[in-house]
Amino acid sequence: MLDFGRILALLFALLFSVRARSAVAVVAVLVVGYVYYLEIATGFGARDRGSMPPQYAFVLAFLGPSGLPRSGGSLSLSRMVAASPIVTQVCTATILAIPRTLLVRQSAPLRPESDEARRFDRASLQLTLVIVLDLIIAAFDGMVQLLTRE
Repeated sequence: MLDFGRILALLFALLFSVRARSAVAVVAVLVVGYVYYLEIATGFGARDRGSMPPQYAFVLAFLGPSGLPRSGGSLSLSRMVAASPIVTQVCTATILAIPRTLLVRQSAPLRPESDEARRFDRASLQLTLVIVLDLIIAAFDGMVQLLTRE
């Protein structure tokens, strides 16, 4: 399930951001973690809509609850997450791209290799993984919307 992989990658990004002592990266990862929580919660909320077509079983098995049609809840930002999943994924990728760029710039003058440069590089690589996963999910969401529109 891709949602599990995204959460695991985000937890590692949080760990490496803390190790790199980057407050901007930690805050960005926590904000994106909240958005991930909203995606999963609004995906589970879609069960209230009644029966769904059988192709959603494939979406649930491979993507997870964030790939299901979403219904807004009472949490802040949940209506935006439910209304536009592709925009949400692009926004989370952009939020993570900012601290990634800062970490790369911080590690550049520390060459040749030092322990601090390695910490910055590990954190920036982990943020890159989460960014790529977000953009893949955005592409999947686009395909799901294209295939299920009537």
